[in-house]
Amino acid sequence: MRLSIKIPVLIFLGCLAAGGLGSVFLAAGLASEVRRSFESRSAGLVRSLGAMGASLLSAQPPDHVALQKALDNLEEFGHGKAHGIEWMAFVDCAGRVQAHTDPRRFATRLHELPADWLRCEKDAPSAPETGEDGLTGIKYSGAHLLVAAPVRLETRSGTIAASFRLDEVGVHEAAGRRRVFFFTAGFAAVLAVLLSLLLRSAVARRLTRLTEDTEALRRGELERRSGVHGGDEVGRLASAFNAMADRLSKHAQYLEQEVRLRTRELESANRELQRLATTDPLTGLLNRRRMNEVLEQALEHHRRKQRQLSVVMIDLDHFKRFNDTHGHLAGDELLRVLGLRLRTRSRAGDSAARLGTEPPASRSGSFPRGSLESSPDGVVEDRDAAAARYGGEEFVLILPETSKADALRVAERVRAAVAAAPLVEALGESGRVTLSAGVATFPEDGNDQDALLRAADEALYAAKHAGRDRVVAAPAAPPAHARPSATPAGTPAGGGT
Repeated sequence: MRLSIKIPVLIFLGCLAAGGLGSVFLAAGLASEVRRSFESRSAGLVRSLGAMGASLLSAQPPDHVALQKALDNLEEFGHGKAHGIEWMAFVDCAGRVQAHTDPRRFATRLHELPADWLRCEKDAPSAPETGEDGLTGIKYSGAHLLVAAPVRLETRSGTIAASFRLDEVGVHEAAGRRRVFFFTAGFAAVLAVLLSLLLRSAVARRLTRLTEDTEALRRGELERRSGVHGGDEVGRLASAFNAMADRLSKHAQYLEQEVRLRTRELESANRELQRLATTDPLTGLLNRRRMNEVLEQALEHHRRKQRQLSVVMIDLDHFKRFNDTHGHLAGDELLRVLGLRLRTRSRAGDSAARLGTEPPASRSGSFPRGSLESSPDGVVEDRDAAAARYGGEEFVLILPETSKADALRVAERVRAAVAAAPLVEALGESGRVTLSAGVATFPEDGNDQDALLRAADEALYAAKHAGRDRVVAAPAAPPAHARPSATPAGTPAGGGT
């Protein structure tokens, strides 16, 4: 049940309970007042009839007939007017009936009347005292009210007594209780409505707004704040809600910043992992596994487009002797600088070259080398070309949409640039090296990756055999002391040649 309904219901029930308790006290007071009024009317009636009966009984001789007739008329009058008279009698000081509403009771003893209520002037010490209301006694006996008053005669004294039924009292009490009930019920209802409106404005409406704010916060509206104010419990609850919402909002912002930071770190780590997985750590060129993937994709593309694609296989001449002479650090520097010269600048979006654009950091060691900034740009001008380290001192250039003649010019430019000046400047002329290259073109020299690389390797071997420091195109007739079998794709030619 909603609080806006529960509060008025509870208020109404509380007011009704309070009204019911109040009606009990009001009904008791009203019943007491009804009984006092009934006693007063009954006493007045007894005193009035006592005066009339005294005059009749004091006559000489006493007029009992007239008194009896008066009582008979009084009984009829009493019933008709709802006075509730059950019986009325005059008795002498001995308690004998002188007149009675029931004529059969004449001269009998009236046992209903207590003996101490009898009035006898001859026995003055034992005569009963009368109250301020002139009665000798009044009491309730079951469902009846018994009233007695002294009767003063000229020669003797007596008592008039009457019994009244309480039916009229019960009727008045029931009517009073009904009036009290309806009054208290109406008052409770009006009070409940007024209090409900007051509390609805002061409490329920504010609690409803606070509940709506809480639901909004639960839905994720972290910027939601409560507009409920005040110094009471509801106002303090709203202040606590706003403080909690502020802390949640700050914590959420902190978490968002942490997520963004961790996401950037993860993306950077993924890029680094991708670079490490696809590039050669020494030269920064494509590694052999990635080269195989790039070449396979390029061959498939050129096969569909029916275009030519050339491969240049490069090998440093006498690299083993260079290593033995200058040390392995110098050999690594030589490979690194050559890789830098072979790097290409590809168009954005070209996956092959994009994976091999950044050179790695320089190797640490005691061997001096020229600065990276002083190195010339890569000598391969084809922006779609991709360079890879094939293994050891062997490198591969993939030249898309390039004829054999163009590929020979590219290879020759590379060879001439390497031979023109020492790659490792710190060694001077002793660091000068040369290279040999073999060129093969798809589809004339091979229709798949293995065949194409095998043709380029055989052309490279022919260049080596012809005296090194030269470029040879496939197909080249192998010399008499040629390799016994072609080097399959995925296996580099022997080092140190």
